[in-house]
Amino acid sequence: MDSKKEKKSGLPEWMGNLPCPPDKKRPCFLKGDNIKEMIYGKGNKPITITVLADTYRFYFSEYSIKPGSWFEPPDIHEGDEVYYCLSGEATMYDPVHGETI
Repeated sequence: MDSKKEKKSGLPEWMGNLPCPPDKKRPCFLKGDNIKEMIYGKGNKPITITVLADTYRFYFSEYSIKPGSWFEPPDIHEGDEVYYCLSGEATMYDPVHGETI
């Protein structure tokens, strides 16, 4: 699959299909050739992202965010998301429900 291809929705082809498409789900190791690394955000508040899995039910990634930074633009994933803050304090805003956590 060409990671530079985009779906009709404008999203990269790998989104929702990492490490494998929903119709070809199988146990597998999450390793270098399956991992997507990118920079997200605008201006001087970049967020470094390493995506290990992105399926219709599950999203697993590592984010490095500078203090005082935020997601711009905000993003929403189909699958469940779990967050662990390894240092500092995080404030999350859920645009769907209007809740701040």
